[in-house]
Amino acid sequence: MNDENLEQNVSEEQENSEQVSSNEEIQDNGETEGNYDNNGQPWPMSFTKYDDYLQSENKNKKSKIGLVHIIVFVFVIIALFALFFFLGLKPMLDKIKQSEDNPSSKVSYGSSLYVVTGKFIDQWNPIDWYTLERNPLSYKSFGDEILDEIYLYSDYISGKDKLGFKSDQLFWDVNYTLIRKVFLGSVSEIDIKKSVEREINRFFKELDVKDFKSDVSDCNIEKGFLKSVISKYEPKIQEVFDKKKTSAKKIVSFDELENIFSYAVMTGLYFGLNDPYSTLMTNSEYSDMMSNLNEDTFGGIGVYIEKSQASDSQLTIVEPVDGTPAFRAGLLPGDVIYEIDGMKTQGVDIMVSVSKMRGPKGSDVKLKILRDHKYFDVTIRRDDIKITSVSHKIIKSDKGNFGYIRVRSFASETAEEFDTAVAEIKKPSNNIKGLIVDVRNNGGGYLVAGLELSSRFAEKGKVIHKEVDHDDKILSCYSLNRPKVNMPSVLLVNRLSASSSEIFAGALKDNNSAILIGERTFGKGSVQQVFEQDNGCAVKLTIAHFLSPNGSIIHKRGIKPDINIEMKPRLVGKKDDIQLQKAIDELSSKF
Repeated sequence: MNDENLEQNVSEEQENSEQVSSNEEIQDNGETEGNYDNNGQPWPMSFTKYDDYLQSENKNKKSKIGLVHIIVFVFVIIALFALFFFLGLKPMLDKIKQSEDNPSSKVSYGSSLYVVTGKFIDQWNPIDWYTLERNPLSYKSFGDEILDEIYLYSDYISGKDKLGFKSDQLFWDVNYTLIRKVFLGSVSEIDIKKSVEREINRFFKELDVKDFKSDVSDCNIEKGFLKSVISKYEPKIQEVFDKKKTSAKKIVSFDELENIFSYAVMTGLYFGLNDPYSTLMTNSEYSDMMSNLNEDTFGGIGVYIEKSQASDSQLTIVEPVDGTPAFRAGLLPGDVIYEIDGMKTQGVDIMVSVSKMRGPKGSDVKLKILRDHKYFDVTIRRDDIKITSVSHKIIKSDKGNFGYIRVRSFASETAEEFDTAVAEIKKPSNNIKGLIVDVRNNGGGYLVAGLELSSRFAEKGKVIHKEVDHDDKILSCYSLNRPKVNMPSVLLVNRLSASSSEIFAGALKDNNSAILIGERTFGKGSVQQVFEQDNGCAVKLTIAHFLSPNGSIIHKRGIKPDINIEMKPRLVGKKDDIQLQKAIDELSSKF
């Protein structure tokens, strides 16, 4: 991967943060939540390295005859087991019947079925994983009970906001083809149709149509789908429009209303992928995202946010920025932002939440926060937020002085700021013996920034990052010719170190460039690419997964530190920061 290609990569951490960050990687302009082979199937989670998985697949392909024999043998065993089980079960059933006839009998019976419910961090079942663990929202049909309460089209219907682009059959064809070509995940026609039906129902619900149920099962998803759906429901749209245009409630023109309906169908296409990182963005949403990625000052509250994999993809605060309104309001790492100005955030694209929290300096935003199983409301006055991604200081100990650099996000200027910090720390007067780099509570950022920092700790030509696409092709990225740190180093990580932080951590660990101390990292290892459309909107699709330099899977696994020390994320930088103390002790032991 050359410099030119690298500069096309940015991370969702930028989009994910209410200021700078978003935790998923965007390429070009641009997780699925899952690991897949070239048939759209998930990687068996018994493998820890992608190469091992591919070798196993090749081995299986070479022994198809033996596999058939094994399958036949297994079925025979199952049949025999079922026979003996039934013979042994019949007397029990007789006793059960007797117990029902005789209530005084002490014979009891019962059964239990354990179902995975989303708490899957420590559980890796390759069968359950595809349907449940790939995406915490998928087993809720992307939140039937959650998304039904969210209004996505009302402002467009009333004319308060303008959609800004035309949705037509060609638009559907282009997007569906794009998804089938590059999306890293399964594309289920059934799921997409159900999702489209849900969005059509939502559209009419927001038009105050009661008890409406759509059905698009008879429409061919690959041939004229959008055109067929519009034709099927155009009479209903016309009927509703005729009633609405004479009412006091404001409504757009019929053509625009039909276009909004088409947009709802297109939204259903992307919701149907069951991937919270793949989405269709309107012109204004796309413009906002690019502004979020590139500006360093804006009106907001000052929090880094992420979709927590441990709690049904709830919008979770990674860290409030020191001195910002969110910090002064007492918000803490790990707090769940349940509502923003009355809008529930679960199941909502993260950019929508970002836009809701941003606003002019001096304006207020009301949040409902979930902390330690308790809800509370907080109203925060927005201010101008300016982010500096790197800070540094000198830590003195009995064994000498150590440099400390905290990287809060991987932004466009992070590499330059890091080099400046290293130069300051390495001044002869400081007499530095080692370096502590801290990426705890760092949700990620620009992919290129993570690779740039990795290049500071690995000799030129060393592999610092790998990616695998939907065709099982692996792209390796090598260390660039950059200034090297060249001193004993420790990297601090925790459960909220994600995305670019994990690229950085994996590069340092696999190249033996630093000792990793803290907790297993977040496990956000997917890559998104944004594709700008001719009509001015854009789509974001998950196209690849990260691997560490030695081929280890990062997604939903994270990076395991060399020295594990658990600590609440909210204690980072506080007096009880035992992870930082361990880093100091570890460096001190070398002298």
